[in-house]
Amino acid sequence: MHTQRLAARGEPCQGKRELTKLRNRETLIAAATDIFLEKGFDATTVRDIVNATDLALGTFYNYFADKEALFAAIVDEHIGRVAESVREFRRKATNQAEFVRFGYEAYFRGLAANPVSFELVRRHETSIGSLNRIPMFCLAMEHLVEDIDDAKARGWLPEADSEYIAAAFVGVGHEISRVMVSRRPLDPDYAARFAAALFHAGLCELPRN
Repeated sequence: MHTQRLAARGEPCQGKRELTKLRNRETLIAAATDIFLEKGFDATTVRDIVNATDLALGTFYNYFADKEALFAAIVDEHIGRVAESVREFRRKATNQAEFVRFGYEAYFRGLAANPVSFELVRRHETSIGSLNRIPMFCLAMEHLVEDIDDAKARGWLPEADSEYIAAAFVGVGHEISRVMVSRRPLDPDYAARFAAALFHAGLCELPRN
């Protein structure tokens, strides 16, 4: 009984510690996002990031090995949020047109809702080196290929190279999004209609496997 009471007393403390850890991590990510945008990745130091918070310098290293790891976490979170939304909407499709359009609509609306994260990724693509090195991007591409294979099995897409289709799908979206976020007001729905119409028309001309 005494042991159970001690365990019960420890639960709130454990929960509070986990909440503190989560808040500290979010605080560092928020501060780093602002400073990376302001000063650029190369000019930013770990001390710059920590000085923008009320945390101690040593606390930083409880969460990230260096600024590169923190930057990767920002990119991973951004890609993860957008990719999850895109796949959710893509799976609601009932035909080819919806499969293409729903994916682009979710993608562009997600970027419009959080243009700061996208601008950070766009501005520092050279620092990332390649999106293929970001785990969440690799996972999102795997899911896209799976969904394309499923769409082909349903007869919505031609029997062409699934990896090429996925690469083209992402490439069109990424390049159009660069233009979209530079315009005011943001118009994700127009960007989605444009990308979907372009991609949908091109599918008919694809060489078969």
